[in-house]
Amino acid sequence: MGLDKKKIKEINNDFEQEVYEILLKIDRNVEFFDVEVHYHRKKISIGGNIRYTDFEIFFENDGKKYLLVLECKDYADASGSLVKELEHFANIIKKIKTDHPEHIVKSIFLVCLKSKEDIPPSVSNEAAKSGIQCYGKLLIDQFKEAIDSLSPGIAFMEFIKSYFDIEVLFDPDTISLKCMKNNNFGKPTYTFSMSAYNLIRIAYVNRANINKIPLNKAYQRAIKRKRLDEISKFVKEQKSRSNIEIFPNNIVANFRGDIKFIPDNNENEDSGHIEFQNRYGAIEIIDGQHRAYSFCKIEDEIFKKRYNFIVTAYSDINSSQQAEIFYTINDKQEGINADLIMFILAQLQENSKGYAAKIVLDIDKEGLFTKPIKKGFEENEKGAWLKLSTLVHTLTEEGLINYEKSSGGLLQKDKDDDKTPFIILREYINYLQRHFRSDWEQGKNGIVQNNQGLAIMLIVLKNIIETKVKTKEDDLDRITEKMFEYYLGSIDIKRIKKLLEKDLGDIRSRSDRKEAARQIWNEIK
Repeated sequence: MGLDKKKIKEINNDFEQEVYEILLKIDRNVEFFDVEVHYHRKKISIGGNIRYTDFEIFFENDGKKYLLVLECKDYADASGSLVKELEHFANIIKKIKTDHPEHIVKSIFLVCLKSKEDIPPSVSNEAAKSGIQCYGKLLIDQFKEAIDSLSPGIAFMEFIKSYFDIEVLFDPDTISLKCMKNNNFGKPTYTFSMSAYNLIRIAYVNRANINKIPLNKAYQRAIKRKRLDEISKFVKEQKSRSNIEIFPNNIVANFRGDIKFIPDNNENEDSGHIEFQNRYGAIEIIDGQHRAYSFCKIEDEIFKKRYNFIVTAYSDINSSQQAEIFYTINDKQEGINADLIMFILAQLQENSKGYAAKIVLDIDKEGLFTKPIKKGFEENEKGAWLKLSTLVHTLTEEGLINYEKSSGGLLQKDKDDDKTPFIILREYINYLQRHFRSDWEQGKNGIVQNNQGLAIMLIVLKNIIETKVKTKEDDLDRITEKMFEYYLGSIDIKRIKKLLEKDLGDIRSRSDRKEAARQIWNEIK
């Protein structure tokens, strides 16, 4: 039956109304399988009190029945009653699970705070204890954007995979394609032709977002609706002009899960067939999401089934490796922001750059810098000048942070130690701010808070550490303001300016920074 429009009168706040209108777009409107949405369907008695579920979403796949329950709360601020409401919701979910053992029950507690503050830890902690996911209004905003940009079906499959790890399986359950096996970046790759219709049904994209929804392993940029429309228009024009239907470029992807490559014969082991599951998420798009999803805007199903993409796919490479490939491709083609890549790696924390980026971002939260560090989300970074990528490259290239080496970098007691480098770097930056106050206040026009200038001072810190630290376990704890004063206290900013052979604006490379740091260190020691 789905959403009963008569019940719209029961909606008692703007947030519920907004969620209702968004879910109306998927109710009996998902193109790949049946999805039903209900509002105030279930009346539940708990402790003598009658309560209703806000929204219930029903669907079936692969012989399993699913029930997603969404609770919406609209508050002026994060009051203590939120925890109480969450406790009530947790009891409702327990009751539903007991009453409906035939369903796999999942739940989300959605909170819209008019004060724009974050959901308080007390609410998040209570949600975690109850096994309930708790998010702010951003989740529903992003879901609406996905529905409008892609399609109800693609958006819904992305939603249930991202938040509940539910992957839709299609019939037949296996895809078999003619394939060539090759090697790229030292990894085996598989190149094959696949219809746009099948690709957009099974492809998943890990998108990075500066906001606070913790989508693990996300590295891709948000979908741009304008770009989708432009590509879709181009494809439609090509389709109408010619039978050739030219559409340049291909898709770079990663298989997630089991694949089977079957060579055609023993003489040519690189040519054969590849078999993999016909399920949403079987392929993760590394590069080409806009090209692929532009076909969501094409209504001609026959054309979508006839048009083939050339896909080159890796197999089960991790998210950091995918992000590096994404960066390599786009750095040459579109000039993707290097700070965005470092922000992405900070979320993944799978290599030295990721750990270094996470530490720098944690320091940035302390509010030490005049402007927040640039993270690659340009619309939010007007006037910022310190680049996350420059600082991360300096910390890793100079060996201050090293996740790959068991003993860690110069600032770490071991490779898993992110506390010690955070403490030392925070203390060091605090010292630079106090000791060179007038220069610090000049921001990017000074030296020590200039992007290249701060990187140079980090190399100076490396020299201090190498000079003073003999046994990391004990000596790293002694790296304090007193030590910085011992080495830097006698040097002023005028002397540093004289020592720099190049203006900071002319310093571009690592070798330039190292040479500038060497001049300063020779003066100090």
